[in-house]
Amino acid sequence: MKRYAVIFILILSVLSGFSQSYVGTVVNQDSGKTIDGVSLCVLSSDSLIISYAITDQKGRFEIKVPETKLQPALLSFQALGFKRKTVKIVPGQSEYNVLLQEEVYQLQTVKVSAQRIQQKQDTLVYSVAGFAQPQDRSIADVLAKMPGIEVKPDGMISFQGKNINKFYIEGMDLMNDRYALASNNISRKRVKAVEVLQNHQPIELLKGKLFSEQAAINLILEDDSKMNLVGTADVGLGANADDMLYSNRLLAMLFKKKYQTLSLYKNDNTGLDLYNEINPIRLSDLLEKRTTEEDALISSVTTQRPDIDQNRYRFNRSHLVATNHLFQLAPKSTLRAQVSYFNDVAERNNWVETDYLLAENASGALIESHSLHERRNRLDASLNFEINRKELYLKNESKGAFDWLDSKSNTVWNDNRLQLSSSPDRRYFSDILDIKLPLSNDKYLSVSSINGYNYHPQGLSLYSGENQRVDYTSFQTYTTAAFRHKFFGMYANYQIGFQGIFQSLSAQVGNNESLPSQRFNRYLPHIGLGLNYQTSDFQVEAEAKLQRMDIRFRQPETLQRQGEFYPDAKLFLKYTFSGTSFISMTYQYGKQLEDLRNLYSGYLFTSYRTIVDNTHAPEANSNHRVTMNYQYSHPIKGLFFSVSATARRAQKKTAYESRLTEGNEVLVRSLTAAPHHADMYLVTSRLSKSFSAWKSLLTLSGTYMRNQDALLYGGTLTDYYMDSYSAVISYSGRPLSWLSVELRSLWQQNRMHSPSTDSHVNQLKHSIDLNFPVTDKLMFSVSNACHQSLETNENSWFTDFAASYTYKRLEFQLKANNILGKSVYEREFVSSIERNYYRFTLRPREFLAGVSFTF
Repeated sequence: MKRYAVIFILILSVLSGFSQSYVGTVVNQDSGKTIDGVSLCVLSSDSLIISYAITDQKGRFEIKVPETKLQPALLSFQALGFKRKTVKIVPGQSEYNVLLQEEVYQLQTVKVSAQRIQQKQDTLVYSVAGFAQPQDRSIADVLAKMPGIEVKPDGMISFQGKNINKFYIEGMDLMNDRYALASNNISRKRVKAVEVLQNHQPIELLKGKLFSEQAAINLILEDDSKMNLVGTADVGLGANADDMLYSNRLLAMLFKKKYQTLSLYKNDNTGLDLYNEINPIRLSDLLEKRTTEEDALISSVTTQRPDIDQNRYRFNRSHLVATNHLFQLAPKSTLRAQVSYFNDVAERNNWVETDYLLAENASGALIESHSLHERRNRLDASLNFEINRKELYLKNESKGAFDWLDSKSNTVWNDNRLQLSSSPDRRYFSDILDIKLPLSNDKYLSVSSINGYNYHPQGLSLYSGENQRVDYTSFQTYTTAAFRHKFFGMYANYQIGFQGIFQSLSAQVGNNESLPSQRFNRYLPHIGLGLNYQTSDFQVEAEAKLQRMDIRFRQPETLQRQGEFYPDAKLFLKYTFSGTSFISMTYQYGKQLEDLRNLYSGYLFTSYRTIVDNTHAPEANSNHRVTMNYQYSHPIKGLFFSVSATARRAQKKTAYESRLTEGNEVLVRSLTAAPHHADMYLVTSRLSKSFSAWKSLLTLSGTYMRNQDALLYGGTLTDYYMDSYSAVISYSGRPLSWLSVELRSLWQQNRMHSPSTDSHVNQLKHSIDLNFPVTDKLMFSVSNACHQSLETNENSWFTDFAASYTYKRLEFQLKANNILGKSVYEREFVSSIERNYYRFTLRPREFLAGVSFTF
């Protein structure tokens, strides 16, 4: 009661402290209407504020003046859009009705710029408008200019040196591992912002339980690109000295809350590699890659490609049809269907001189020239059903691919003229079933089964004029069950599983069976234990598995059996210094297991004049691998830095021995028992810094890799090492309203060193792209590239020109490629056993005119 009494007395004292008050109404002099929100003050004769008030909705006011030494002298009235007015206070008068006169204010120009990068917990939001340059067309072009993000030539996107594990559009996974099709074809004008979801765990049930170092990308679309069918139609026609040119595209997209689709048709003969857009990109699900065998046992006639853009040397006629559909059947439940068909006819011409570095009986150089004609047809289809809820995770994905390849070549080889052909066809089918079921808040059960079937019927013509036929099939299965629970503040994971691989291989040259049918079966049951502990700044994960390997290798006259136990182990440590930096370390130990593709007994031609002879017993090579990683990111400053160092040691029991038959006709590579160890060291770093001035991005990156191994040379085990260095500096910015620039310089060195040879190759690559946006509608571009070989002092210059004009939804384009008319590109390459000097035929000077319509 005493407290309330004191408060009451204070209120009375305050109220009694007001000596007088003034009331009145404020009216618009021109309209006669009252004005609300007018600020008024009681001022002393020295213009000091004694009291203040604001008029109400009816323009009335009441202002009380407390007792003070200052004597009220003036009433001041002020409102936006009206002239300020001061009224003298008349002693004894308490009511004042005031008229205010309207006044027009000339506001100064104010430039408002949105923050280019915002951080919301673990999510970074990049403004597309804040990073896009006038020359950027696809969202992939803008992603490449965002600090911390890297877009590789094959379309793969990485953040801070690690590949992303998801590519979302409006929070939905329409593209899965074929997101290059979306990033290369969605216009940057349709995307408002790009979200980077750091440490992204895509499975809802595992969030907070299982850590991920990978990030995900999410595209936030502009409002007019949602809920409506949108797309682009491009038509391009042109010519060069030899042919008519075309490059056309029809793209249709629809992004709704419960349904998304992206369908595309492209055809092109200007050198573009359309297959890169549907080539699966590795995400976080590495198990699937183990069941699909994309690598063929035999190669095309020539596989070496120059280190320049494919549209410089590739003579093609390509067609691509792809359609992707995603249905949301229920909350957190989706069905995705994807189908694509790729048809390609390509031609390449090259001349090569080969010197063998570590091959017996090598005398002189081998000279070849190839006029290659390749035809490829590939059909891919996948169906994915997924429930991704906290109370249940269920995924079933089926994929299939039919890949028909046929290559023919007119080859001149040491003055011998040959008609060569190869058909490294491939078929595969895979299915993934993954179920995760929570038993309580801290416990869940997981069951997964991954199965894949591969069939490779392959043909190859040989230097002798005969043909080799290869039949290879495999079936692989991975089935695991795991139980995970929490105790003493950490998570424990118990796992039991089985891996099986079943392969068969046979080969026939002419009518003779050169490689009788051989079968290889491997059974690999295992049990494992994993522990995971995490705090706000420290994390540790430890895994250990005990595996039993049983092998049955059936050859024509023998059956080899082998069995042994061996462990696998992994340790991961991470310490977070602050919200901007962390360091991590990973150690792995395991066995690298061979399969029938490395074990078959006998000769198998892998190219028209190369034989691989495997005559050793199955082996499992021990591998130790350590990786250190440091990352620093300061989104507000636009500064991102990452550095990673990896060391690996493998204990091998065999080594390759290379020899040439008389006349350098055939290269024979044989695996022979020769215990040794092989080491690999890799250091990569990348620094990217964005500047608000000129929308600039500066990127520095470097890589060093050393591979140390051994080959048998003259019956003696000979150590060698391959060193690879690269350093890149790039800059993009818009220093002037009418000029946007992109600069890039690369230095690269490859060096092969052994006691008998020391061979190295140094190259420099520079590119300068100048873009002149004369107006918002008209732009000119000049692209320049220079490739230099420091050993041969050969320089290759390329210059391209482009112009575009936009009228409403139409864009008119004009392109001129290889203006300087460069016809030949020459380069050197070095590998573990040979040094090659290549000469590639380039596409001639070309012109292309096109029109693009956006709907």
